[in-house]
Amino acid sequence: MKRFLLLALGIWLNIAGYAYDFESDGMYFNIISASDRTVSLTYKDENYNTYSGDVVIPGSVIYNDMEFTVENVDYRTFRECSNLKSITLPKGLKNFGTINTDWSVGGFYKTSVWDLYVPDMETFLNLNIAQWANPFNSNGSLFVNGELLVDAIIPDGIQKIRFDCFVGCQSLKTIKFSSSVRVIEGQAFQYCTNLEKVQLNNEITEIGVNAFWECTNLKEINIPQNVRLLGDGGNGVVFYNCTSLESPMIFPEGLETIPTSMFSGCKSLKEVVLPSTINNIYWHAFNGCVSLQSITCNAVIPPLCYEAEPGGSTIFEGVDKFTCIVKVPEGTKDLYSQAEGWKQFFNIVEGNEPDNPIISKCSIPAISYDNGKLKFTCDTDGAECVATINDTDIKTHHGNEISLTATYTVSVYATATGYENSDVTTATLCWLDAEPKTEGMMTDIATARGNAVLIQSHDGILRISGVDNNTSINVYTSAGVMVGTAKASGETTSIATGLKNGDIAIIKIGEKSVKVVTR
Repeated sequence: MKRFLLLALGIWLNIAGYAYDFESDGMYFNIISASDRTVSLTYKDENYNTYSGDVVIPGSVIYNDMEFTVENVDYRTFRECSNLKSITLPKGLKNFGTINTDWSVGGFYKTSVWDLYVPDMETFLNLNIAQWANPFNSNGSLFVNGELLVDAIIPDGIQKIRFDCFVGCQSLKTIKFSSSVRVIEGQAFQYCTNLEKVQLNNEITEIGVNAFWECTNLKEINIPQNVRLLGDGGNGVVFYNCTSLESPMIFPEGLETIPTSMFSGCKSLKEVVLPSTINNIYWHAFNGCVSLQSITCNAVIPPLCYEAEPGGSTIFEGVDKFTCIVKVPEGTKDLYSQAEGWKQFFNIVEGNEPDNPIISKCSIPAISYDNGKLKFTCDTDGAECVATINDTDIKTHHGNEISLTATYTVSVYATATGYENSDVTTATLCWLDAEPKTEGMMTDIATARGNAVLIQSHDGILRISGVDNNTSINVYTSAGVMVGTAKASGETTSIATGLKNGDIAIIKIGEKSVKVVTR
């Protein structure tokens, strides 16, 4: 009798235009299987906009004294939810948006920007999400076990990153793949605009269409050595408009095709290496790569370049054909010089190494002072900082009185194997006599009390560290004209002066003055 009434109730709800079987604590559910006791979260009616605020999907619900496991979320459950803030998924959830009949507007049509909370990465990565129903199409962030996901590690056991998996995830900055991953499906990281670094394992064989489309802050990524399919072969746009991409793109042996618009819009890309197995390069593959300096192609027969229609963009549109070096195998220069697409270049050379190999420059080191020690840091891995320190104190003096300036000029550059030395950065280190600090000038005879102050300049901007908050800082030219002023605030105070390299600046800090040469 109870089963008959439940069926009758469901018929009545459908007639009335409702989409659910029962309601529990303000949430609406459809029964998937009576025998398995499973349900799917759904929406109230065809007006949508059912949920708002922070929605926590339960792992199970009680109905008619029976416990049902929440296994699915229906496709349009969160459609037009204009006040949605976040969704928390339970550990046992299997499917998100499995009813996909309204693909044209998407599962989150007219839904506000919101965040997703998951219990662990395995739950999220194993979740079956229907196309157009991905949570991050609203440009939200992902929280794993309550923590904002910034630096992600794909755990062991995950074999593929599903279609649309992280699309639009704004929190993600770096990601490292375990050795179990074999496939990255289409649009997996599309619109992850804060993603900066991706470390792929060499076991990956496929990277899908639009996988990193418009990851505009992506600087560093590698092409795995076992990759044999990019996009779907002819169509690709894998790194379309990754405007910050700088790391060399070295493609593995065995790869035969560079797909359409593979690097279109990658205006920071400098170096590309193509394998001997490459046969085809499709439309717009390097369109807009205005910084490209070196293309090494190891194919004995020049790869076919599929150009666009007459008058349209070419494969190398925007690449400087005068300065970009094309490096080809011995004995093939004439073939490349006559081949479509390649014959546009003026610098086609033969050999294993380019005439002007691209060598990255070390990052400029930063200078800081703390507790009597100068510290140098450089972002380049393995870099060593080389410093020169000159002081203006008097070494030898005849007379009964010595005036000590206690001013040091610090010059430092970074060096690392395989890199060009960085540009030199300079700073002035001095001490201002003020009680009760004693950093910097202690001897067996006397203690000179003072505040350690570090002064750096670049392009007319002075950065002054070590000054007590609210202390007045005034900057003058050698002629006594004030060119900048500020109150010290925080660890470092920046003052725009307009001074040029080599100009002398008189910096008055409180009642004390320091003379420096700007850089």
